[in-house]
Amino acid sequence: MPKSPKAPPPIDVTKVTAQNRAEQTDVQKANLAQATMGNKNALGGLTYKSTIDPITGETKYEAVQEYTPEEQAIFDYLQSNRTSLGAGAGGAIGSNMEQWTQPFDLVGGANDLTQRAMDPAMANLERFMEPEREQKRTELLNQGIMEGSKTYQLEMDKLTNQQGLTKGGMIAQFMPQAEKMALDQYNAPINMIDKMLGLSQPGNIAQNLVNTPQANQTATDVAGLATTAQEQAFKNYQQKVASQNAMMDAIMKGGIGLASLPMGGGTAGMSLGGSLINNIMPK
Repeated sequence: MPKSPKAPPPIDVTKVTAQNRAEQTDVQKANLAQATMGNKNALGGLTYKSTIDPITGETKYEAVQEYTPEEQAIFDYLQSNRTSLGAGAGGAIGSNMEQWTQPFDLVGGANDLTQRAMDPAMANLERFMEPEREQKRTELLNQGIMEGSKTYQLEMDKLTNQQGLTKGGMIAQFMPQAEKMALDQYNAPINMIDKMLGLSQPGNIAQNLVNTPQANQTATDVAGLATTAQEQAFKNYQQKVASQNAMMDAIMKGGIGLASLPMGGGTAGMSLGGSLINNIMPK
């Protein structure tokens, strides 16, 4: 008689977890192998190299990007210029530091610029105003208004005041521009330094680096895997039980049939029955 199947024991979650992690690792290794394929173009190439982490023993990947010799020469030239710009900006900061530690006299600077710009203009304007005053003087004398009289002085003051307003209007129009020019001159060194420092920066290095592929193993669902494995083991057990029951049913039906066979002198019939049973019973 065949032995009855044994019910499946509880699943060893340690083995289930280890198997799942091993399967995930195999998948990740295959994915990383496909993702770390380098490429080349006219500017350079991208390759990958791998090392073994001394702590975890896992494989680590590193992307290596290289320029062609011509592109590398251009890069080196730009880098040397950036170094020079940075050094120049540092020198400019030191030479201008004293002026930046003092309060900035915007009005004084604007007045100085105004005077330097307007003095030549005022001199040219005076060439036309002087004849105008002489003409006024002649007109007053012809009218019998003599110099030194109140009327003479009043009329000449009106003309002088009008000419002064003309000069003042020109100066007032130029003053805002002079203030802007003074402020631009004050900020010119720091603006130049800012540009030099900006040009001396190597750029966004992180943006130019190539991200190496990352392995992403999910956490093992120990409870779910154990439950699934236990259910499968129980299904296998049920299939074995069903198979044995079917076999026993066949044996029993075969035994009833043998009982009706003629035994033929005893030993022959028993030999035939035993042979049939042996063919049906599992070894």
